[in-house]
Amino acid sequence: MILLKVADMTGHSEILMEPEQVKDFIDREHQDSWIFVNGVLLQAADINYDEVEQIDIMPPMVGGATQKEINWAKRLKYLTHAERSELRQLRKAKED
Repeated sequence: MILLKVADMTGHSEILMEPEQVKDFIDREHQDSWIFVNGVLLQAADINYDEVEQIDIMPPMVGGATQKEINWAKRLKYLTHAERSELRQLRKAKED
């Protein structure tokens, strides 16, 4: 059994899981997260689940940009050309 600690809004959640379940959980939901195995940061592909006692999963830290800026960047890629033009005009009007 592996003690899995997942960082969340309450601090973290803990659960004991079989190695196969932990691997599936990480592959399905936390491929981009930071994964600490017995206190060492590893890539999901490098984990030997048979030798693990504890895995801590943390959201990835982003340097140089705030979460708000990242969220806006993600939204911008789904805007139409007309929506982008309107947004540029609004920003320009706000600057003036």
